[in-house]
Amino acid sequence: MNLIVALLTAVSLGLNLVLVGILFAGRNATVAKSDPTSPAATTRVQAPPAKGPSWTDYKTEDLPAMVQQLRDQGFPSHIVRAVAGGRIRETYAARLRALDPQSESRPFWQSPGSDVKLMQQQRQLYREQQQALRDLLGPEADQSDVNALYQGRRFDSVPPEKAADVRRILRDYDDRRSELFSAGSFGTSEQGRRVNALEQEQRDALAAVLSPLELEAYQLRNSDTARGLRSQLSAFNPSEDEFRTLYKLQSEYDAQFGRLYGMPSSEEQQRRSAALRQLNDQIKATLGPVRGAEYERANDYYFRQTNQLVNRLELPAETTTQIWGVKQDLEQRASAIRRDPSLPADDRAKQLAVLAEEASAKVTPLLGGARGLEAYQQNGGSWMQSLTPRPATATGTTRIITTPGR
Repeated sequence: MNLIVALLTAVSLGLNLVLVGILFAGRNATVAKSDPTSPAATTRVQAPPAKGPSWTDYKTEDLPAMVQQLRDQGFPSHIVRAVAGGRIRETYAARLRALDPQSESRPFWQSPGSDVKLMQQQRQLYREQQQALRDLLGPEADQSDVNALYQGRRFDSVPPEKAADVRRILRDYDDRRSELFSAGSFGTSEQGRRVNALEQEQRDALAAVLSPLELEAYQLRNSDTARGLRSQLSAFNPSEDEFRTLYKLQSEYDAQFGRLYGMPSSEEQQRRSAALRQLNDQIKATLGPVRGAEYERANDYYFRQTNQLVNRLELPAETTTQIWGVKQDLEQRASAIRRDPSLPADDRAKQLAVLAEEASAKVTPLLGGARGLEAYQQNGGSWMQSLTPRPATATGTTRIITTPGR
């Protein structure tokens, strides 16, 4: 009994203390309201600051008004372009889905097929989107940040007042090329003739806008001939004068033959081969003996492969030439061994094996070690394996197959 009384007394005392605390808390709150200098008043939680504009403030169907709002708020042009492009894509999304209703549910392993009509309709909607963006943003629509540097270099020779006309011409002919390539007959001679005709039409259209010197400057930077020549000369490192000279010779060849599509006739192939030999002779004669030889070397498949690997491995530029020297020396010695009729087959094989070991010993340190050598053997170094003759079995016997000299 005494224990129960003690427990009841303790609970009653605790409730009284809680009640007193509530009363004092209420009093302090009243004081804080009446006396702004009280501690309670000074520790009061401040109201959150007013928020700036939210996305809903710009969510309007009036796209020009939305663009103006974004510009007035100081958003940079690439943000304005991204927002406007996203809103325009929303307006075309339903039409794109209607063209290909299975696009979102089609299993990943199934191809959408090659419906030419569908591709043309999709491309037309894409062109409409691009035109809507240009109508909305004006010149800013063509200033994509993804390729801003490329576009800047592409048009750096075009006078600013002519840039819009040049862009319009390029867009028009890009669309025409896309239509041509999606119309089927890919890679045929007929398609090739039509593509080459389009290229000539584009050059004529540019010539109507640009002066002869402006057109030449543009073509040196952007034509297919210039792009192909830059790739071909990647291991040659030409000067500006050399590039201009080679471009002139190459463009004369391209103007005569254009790009090749389909399988040429034997007569056509002979004409092309003869013209290409004449072009190479002209180039070497123009460059002179030293640079002509360097040009010929730089166009060797193995040299270019080696040069690309050296660049990827970030090795000194002279590494390519050093490896090439090793290759030339060892291949000449291997050829002499193979052509020596006095050597027995076993001795010939042993001497070629020694050359293969020498090749590995010389090339490995140039490429920074075993990993560099392994990469080289897959990219321009197949000649090392060809130094060692491979045994082959025929009709139950083993014979030695030797590789002819290059």
